[in-house]
Amino acid sequence: MQSYNISINPQNHGVSFEESESVLIADKLMEPEYPLLQMKRRPNPFAKPLKKEVTISLGIDVIEYFEKMAQEEGLSYQEVINLYLQDCVTTARREM
Repeated sequence: MQSYNISINPQNHGVSFEESESVLIADKLMEPEYPLLQMKRRPNPFAKPLKKEVTISLGIDVIEYFEKMAQEEGLSYQEVINLYLQDCVTTARREM
């Protein structure tokens, strides 16, 4: 087993610069960089989907109303509609 000479610098979190250049795990040095851009993405199996894409038909006047409100707030009209509907869910609004 290879031994490592570690000098501790208490002013810098107790780790020397040489030690911080590489990480020692299970007696093996980890690679300093990983090719993250070359790795394939995959969905997190533990993440709960927060939104679901749907298609609905809305009246032109409804879309224009939410587009105007969205422009005033600096949001997309889809976000404004979602916020409005979320408020309905939160407050259990049932007015028709």
